Amino acid sequence: MEITKFCAIYDVSVDDFKKSGLNINELLAIEEDYKRHISNMDEIGSSLVRILFKFRSVHSVKYRIKDSTHVVNKIIRYKLLDEPVIVTKDNYFEKLTDLIGLRIIHLFKTESRNYKNRSKN
Repeated sequence: MEITKFCAIYDVSVDDFKKSGLNINELLAIEEDYKRHISNMDEIGSSLVRILFKFRSVHSVKYRIKDSTHVVNKIIRYKLLDEPVIVTKDNYFEKLTDLIGLRIIHLFKTESRNYKNRSKN
């Protein structure tokens, strides 16, 4: 893939990509590997939602799986840090800690009383 097209797809400047010293083919291989694991991560996310809904204080739980293009973008950004993080096909599950994101909304009884009182005023 040509560098300007790659940078447009993965939302990175050509200059930053060149500074990273990363290889397009290696990044595309990581992305393909990541795509093969999305269904497993989706199962994990669904399982976490079911577990968290067992807690009475939990009102809402949603999860998301990081988009593969954002994974590639993050790898490039990590390489540009003052202390670069080296991410490879063998370690990206360990180095990228937000591949599955959870949003948990919980209501405590004391908070709900406060909301009720405020709405009356």
